[in-house]
Amino acid sequence: MLVEYLIPIIIIMFAVFVIIGWKIASVGSNLEKVIDVIVEHFIDERRFTIAKLKEYSDLPEPVIEKQLKKLVNKGILTTSKGGWYRLKDPLVFLTEKDYIRALRITRDDNILYGAYQHPYFLHIYFLGIYGLFLTIVAFTLAVYFNLLPSVRAYLISVLPGGENTLPVFLVFLIAFGIVFVDALDNIIKGWAKERYSVIIGELSGISYDQSLSDELSGRISRGHITGVDIQISPLQKLFNYFGDYPIGDIVVKVKGHKKPIVFKNMPYPREMFFVIRTLMLGSLGWRKRHARTLMLWRAKGLVPSIKSE
Repeated sequence: MLVEYLIPIIIIMFAVFVIIGWKIASVGSNLEKVIDVIVEHFIDERRFTIAKLKEYSDLPEPVIEKQLKKLVNKGILTTSKGGWYRLKDPLVFLTEKDYIRALRITRDDNILYGAYQHPYFLHIYFLGIYGLFLTIVAFTLAVYFNLLPSVRAYLISVLPGGENTLPVFLVFLIAFGIVFVDALDNIIKGWAKERYSVIIGELSGISYDQSLSDELSGRISRGHITGVDIQISPLQKLFNYFGDYPIGDIVVKVKGHKKPIVFKNMPYPREMFFVIRTLMLGSLGWRKRHARTLMLWRAKGLVPSIKSE
């Protein structure tokens, strides 16, 4: 009986997946079209409206507006009064408040990269999250295999069912550890983010916070950057394997300074490295070439298609 229904079920599932894939591709296609227009015509503009964008697109205005809302929600665009949209560079990961602050301090400079460095984040994260969870797992296994006989005997004596309920208690302990570690993970991430801003402007160079209450007092002008390097430690590689985004240290050599300035645990370090390199060379061609790909990654995790000429 089961074999008789197996083929129809497979056909129905295949049809459902085809429809879902078609719907996703359709949405992605509209989003790509809007991003293409922005990259081609408005990447160096300060502001634009839906009406101006419509001049270069065959999509209906409601569809364009829907795609623009997605880009706003992802932090790629900002809105202002009068229906104006403003494009953030794809490598700007600042909150709206810090983005406005950066524009004010850099005198409305074209911000090419903006993110937060976390000087102590990685050590606290791994020590607090993985260290604690591995301790719970190691303790549970040690009790289960009687490697801690005194602890095992004490647990058996205090548990209502004695030795029969010990495995259940150990499973509960691991489950509690998962919940506790997840809560601690959210606390550490909330404490670590949005603390030390690092801004790279087209004209202003590199500006960065040196303390929690700072106002981007750290400055490295374009002409004083003599070299830049990227360093990714084994611990950072491990985090990059499991984390949501890559991190690394950016080392900037400054004219007149014996020691380089190191920005710790920066998001998308390779992209930041190339932005600084292009700033040193006075050419923003790399930024324009890769703007479309970066916007697609940030907008919906889409795999960029090859654009037809």
